[in-house]
Amino acid sequence: MKMKIFGLFVCMLLMTTAVITAAGLMTKKDISDSQLILDESRNIKTDKIIQDNPVNMEIFSKEDVIREYDFMNTKTEKTIRDEPDDPQKQEIKIGYYSIPATAFLPYDNDASWYNSGCVVYGFGAVFAPVYLPHEAEVEMMEYHWSDTDPYMDCGVMLCRSSFDIHYVEMADAWTSGSSGDGTSSDNTIDHPKIDNSLYTYYLYSAVGYDVWMYGITIRYNYEVRVNTIDSVQSDESEVYNK
Repeated sequence: MKMKIFGLFVCMLLMTTAVITAAGLMTKKDISDSQLILDESRNIKTDKIIQDNPVNMEIFSKEDVIREYDFMNTKTEKTIRDEPDDPQKQEIKIGYYSIPATAFLPYDNDASWYNSGCVVYGFGAVFAPVYLPHEAEVEMMEYHWSDTDPYMDCGVMLCRSSFDIHYVEMADAWTSGSSGDGTSSDNTIDHPKIDNSLYTYYLYSAVGYDVWMYGITIRYNYEVRVNTIDSVQSDESEVYNK
């Protein structure tokens, strides 16, 4: 009796195993069929897109992708490296201001003096205004003259006045001997910074009948602000166009 029951149990176990195996095979087959249907559907959609847009579709190789990646990295690194902390920078420029003889007026209107525009001479003191840019810094004053008097030298002074009768001397230069035409200069400037909000500036000189003045030249420097954003944008365009 026990042997019959054991044999029956073995038969039932074999039948159950066969059923489970068949079910697994059917499930795998169903999954494979479903995946195949899905892949075919995707291929049909892809073919449809290519047919509808034959011009806009591009095929990128591995080399194309690497080249594009390197280009974008190069552009980003250059942009970050060239980005200025301050969009503006300062540069020093040199300027010149000339005062002709015709700008000078005599201290005494009754003085005997002569002014032909390019030269002034006579006897007595003469004055001329000076208009330099605000915040400029005077570097040198040059005095252009003619001296044929062996006994008298004449000079010119650059002065600063604080809107009253008081003034200070900033620079001075003098004629020398009786050699004729010459130029003398002074580059040791006192109070060289121009402040038009607090002071006025002028030239004070003396002339003689044999000591003539042709004019004065003042050299100065000043700061200008330069925008650096334009140069950065130019660098970016250069990288992009490569």
